[in-house]
Amino acid sequence: MIQRLQKITTILILLTATFILGGCRLYEPQRYTRLRFADDAPRTRVLFVGNSLTFYNDLPGLVQQLSVNEERPIEVMSITAPYVSLEWHWYKGRVQPLLRGNAGGGKWDYLVLQDFSRRPVTDPLMCEKYFERFAARARRTETTPLIFQNWTRSGRAKEYDVMLGTYKNVQQKTNAPLIPIGQAWQLCAQKHPDIKLYADDRHPTDEGTYLAACVIYGTIYGKSPTDLSTILAAPKISTEKIKILREVAAAVLAQNAAAPK
Repeated sequence: MIQRLQKITTILILLTATFILGGCRLYEPQRYTRLRFADDAPRTRVLFVGNSLTFYNDLPGLVQQLSVNEERPIEVMSITAPYVSLEWHWYKGRVQPLLRGNAGGGKWDYLVLQDFSRRPVTDPLMCEKYFERFAARARRTETTPLIFQNWTRSGRAKEYDVMLGTYKNVQQKTNAPLIPIGQAWQLCAQKHPDIKLYADDRHPTDEGTYLAACVIYGTIYGKSPTDLSTILAAPKISTEKIKILREVAAAVLAQNAAAPK
């Protein structure tokens, strides 16, 4: 009887989670085999912290794939969970020990921080607060924090300016580089509306993830993603679309580099 009640409780919890998460996948298996490094091999260590916007389609693994021909390719690790914010990660406490090197492997070069999808719009002050906290903690270990700029949800384009304003405040308060992914999505939607970026109301298609990966690659290496080799591992996207997505990412990166600080 007790076992039966436990099973019913588990099912109810799973059904409730499915309803709350609105169809969000709870887990995403790795699509890309992670690179292995010798102890003394040069590398760029990148730790991703976020939610399903980060783990959908294995964004961290794809970013690593884009770096394979670099002198210091990316060694990647991610701490993600569905439907969570940076505030949740802060109190969960898994990131801080990693930054201190408790898991081995040495210090991290970059910490990519991604907050809950709409929090920059619905609660900008709390959004800014936890970007600040993580950025300060990262710098204690000589890790550069990077601000993952979310895209707006599908059908909520009117929130774009508010979101940009929040990320501008985050940049000013943290003095951390911005990864202008939301701007790249906006430009792609304007210039190439035939390219589907949304899998649902918020999560990315393969094209959306590829665009995000190109912007992250360009931010970390200071290079144009248009120069990437076409033979690199990529999702099942046509060569023509890959070219367009790289060009969009390059245009936004150039625009942000030229903008007054």
